Amino acid sequence: MFELPDFFVFYAKLKLFEFLCLIFTWHSIFKKRCYAKVFRV
Repeated sequence: MFELPDFFVFYAKLKLFEFLCLIFTWHSIFKKRCYAKVFRV
């Protein structure tokens, strides 16, 4: 009965993936704002 570590690793990877998605989403929004300021779109 040692399935807890595997679940913990899976949960940690899931949280890390969500965190990376959040960073990339914020980065794309930030890039769009930069482009809007530079090109005045």
